[in-house]
Amino acid sequence: MTASGDGNEVPHKMTILVYRRTHTGDPDLETHRFGIHDCMGRVRDWDYDAVIGIGGTHPDPGYEGIKEKITWVGITPIKPETTEAGDADVNTVKKINPEFSGFRGRVVEFEKFVLWDEDGPEVSEYPALYTYMFKEGHIPRAAKNILPDCVVQELHAILERAESDANCSIQTQGKIALSSESTHTESRHQPSCVQKTRKNL
Repeated sequence: MTASGDGNEVPHKMTILVYRRTHTGDPDLETHRFGIHDCMGRVRDWDYDAVIGIGGTHPDPGYEGIKEKITWVGITPIKPETTEAGDADVNTVKKINPEFSGFRGRVVEFEKFVLWDEDGPEVSEYPALYTYMFKEGHIPRAAKNILPDCVVQELHAILERAESDANCSIQTQGKIALSSESTHTESRHQPSCVQKTRKNL
């Protein structure tokens, strides 16, 4: 750990991708793969050690429950070598967007994963992150570099919270070990991320 300008301890360097979501369903409930509906596109190919997905201020209709909540955490990504996906994955997206021609980024799995969706903690529990993502003018939908130390500290606290969650699934021998204690249900609507360019963040 290193000391910040105010004397507080800052966690060791770890690249954390944090982004705003407008719906659930990607990562998917059963396999926990990030990009199963091609959400965030090429952003999935960025270099990162963990991902934190948070609900935006203006979710899609039917997904209001994720508004300004921490919805999922993935730690230690497992990325295939290419963006090529199996026929089943392509067909899944084509059901939403018949014009779909291929994944823009790789479909990513994680060594550790927890999906909270509507049951996630409020982002406001982490005031520095809340201010950074919602109150400081126009912040990019996804960010991972040059984050303030106070935000980095809170992101690490979220990762620790996820790792200690009873529903945190561990990747073992190429298969996801799903928790029997999970209370999450299937999405009420099909994600629309491949249908249009989102303007509401």
